Amino acid sequence: MDEDISTDYDACHTATKGAILLTGGRSQRMGRDKSEILIDGERLASRLARLLSEAGWEPCILGRKAVDGFAFLQDNEDFQGPLSAVRRFEPRTDVVFVLSCDLPLFDAKIPDVLFSIIEGFDAVIPTPQDRAQPLCALYRASCWETLKTLDSPRVFDWIDLLSVTYLGDQSLVDLGIETDGLANANSPEELESLLARVTPAID
Repeated sequence: MDEDISTDYDACHTATKGAILLTGGRSQRMGRDKSEILIDGERLASRLARLLSEAGWEPCILGRKAVDGFAFLQDNEDFQGPLSAVRRFEPRTDVVFVLSCDLPLFDAKIPDVLFSIIEGFDAVIPTPQDRAQPLCALYRASCWETLKTLDSPRVFDWIDLLSVTYLGDQSLVDLGIETDGLANANSPEELESLLARVTPAID
């Protein structure tokens, strides 16, 4: 099994731009696996992977379950936090878009917009409503070398070591990014409220 995963993983990372989709969260507040939530009849993990791929950012799935048609790097242990999964990933592209599986209205143009302004920085992180979103952000491959020196499980401790440009609300609007496309849904109430704005089918 590990052999197959490695081969698939290698094959999907030959372009300049790549992505990872984090699907191994505990989902405690949601009460069920967020990656399995259906949006218009499509699993959220499958939907996000498809959107990334269609936008030219071929993703590798990092988590407990594979998504058909995409590279997969299985979690070694359950619920060790996102940085544990990110740390095990080995970039094969110049930049990597990192996305967590909790953005049901994710806007697929976000990675390209961030890519257009990363020059001179290690990372570009959207910050809607003054809340940085490091798990919907773009990083240079060199950031993983910095990660090797970090003895901490906290994503923000990694971010503190990088040269980062943050995009606040006005910058996001100016770049054509709606904040709904960056909104996390961590509970059934948040999910219901968010989806009510566009009323897609949900199961």
